[in-house]
Amino acid sequence: MTYLLRRYIAILITLLITYATAINAQSVDEFTYSHLGQAEGMSSQRVYSILQTPDGALWWATKRGVERYNGVGIKHYNLGNPLIFSSFAGRTIGLAMNDDSLYAYDNKGCIYTFNGIHDSFDLIIDLSKKFGGNALLNNIFVNDDGIWLAMYQGIYKLKGNEFTALRENLWANCIINTSFGMLFGTKEGLLDSKMRQVVPIEVESGFFDEKYNKVWLGGFANGFSVLSFDPQGNVIDRHFFTLGNKAQQNPVRSFCPYNDSTMLIGIDGLGVHSISRKDMSHPPMLLFDANDGEHGVLHGNGIYSVIKDSWNNIVIGSYSGGIDIARPMGSTMAVYEHVRNNHQTISNDRVNSVTQIGNCLLLGTDNGISILDRATNSWQHICHGTVVIDLFKTPDGHVLASTFGKGVYEVTASGSSRQGQT
Repeated sequence: MTYLLRRYIAILITLLITYATAINAQSVDEFTYSHLGQAEGMSSQRVYSILQTPDGALWWATKRGVERYNGVGIKHYNLGNPLIFSSFAGRTIGLAMNDDSLYAYDNKGCIYTFNGIHDSFDLIIDLSKKFGGNALLNNIFVNDDGIWLAMYQGIYKLKGNEFTALRENLWANCIINTSFGMLFGTKEGLLDSKMRQVVPIEVESGFFDEKYNKVWLGGFANGFSVLSFDPQGNVIDRHFFTLGNKAQQNPVRSFCPYNDSTMLIGIDGLGVHSISRKDMSHPPMLLFDANDGEHGVLHGNGIYSVIKDSWNNIVIGSYSGGIDIARPMGSTMAVYEHVRNNHQTISNDRVNSVTQIGNCLLLGTDNGISILDRATNSWQHICHGTVVIDLFKTPDGHVLASTFGKGVYEVTASGSSRQGQT
């Protein structure tokens, strides 16, 4: 083999590995899954916002208020007077953090802060009183300079009792804090801190990726864009991506960096996608959704919020499906034990072999094969009374099970099996 040919093959292999890494940064098979809904204590499965506080607790905002999850139980907090039903019609709630302070706000213009001493949320301001009528609040950002407000009426700042209009008569959706200043996502485009237009696209959501100095912009019906900036805040590159139906895009609600190479994108109606944070040459790939198929591990596709918690779990909130948590394989330990007369446990504690197909774990035991669907956390059992010695995956996605005294069975993750011919 010539030197040039060997070098060509080496380059080709490197490119293939790089491409495979880029598009397979995460796989649905790399996680285990759990779900929190009304059966687990949530007051509503309509989730708008999620964050984690420094003590490790997860907080989320639902249609009915704010809830705190400590890994064991869910505690509910009301915002405002729950007896005034008109205050809750069409209400959406968001969450924000500044250092250790937790804030909640609703689209009707009320902003609250969490009072740890009284274990409740205290009202800071009702913006409808500032405007003398309806106030539609879309997003807030809190820093030492005050509370920045993105509203239907414009962009404002609240500092103490001082209420300042930065830009009026403008529909502002989100606030993005960057290393080179504040950016504001509006229906008229992305604006900088001096209210100058950076790019002329409607912006629904945004995120600043400090590692790569990029700003990720989600549209309501125009896909999403990634802007690369120089240290002075000048746009040096832009990439635009569409998802699903190119004629009508779904709202992009959330961006979340998972690791140094992967960004997670929450899309209303299309689940969670992943894409490279650095290399913009590959399109986003579906990671989780609520549809039938290998990616169908969620309980709702209307994704509003995605975060990565301090244990590297992906926490996902949707418009109708409550909270789904994807935990990386190996980050948690699960013990499966046989419980007498309980069909939803492993069929026998003597396990001889384990393999995996998609979301399903297949365990070969002294009493057949037990199959755990990790998406639904349900068991089924086949080949009863058979001692299964080993399990081997075939290229076509089936499994061959070698047994003691009964030959070889061919099985599938769906639970079908047939004995091989001798």
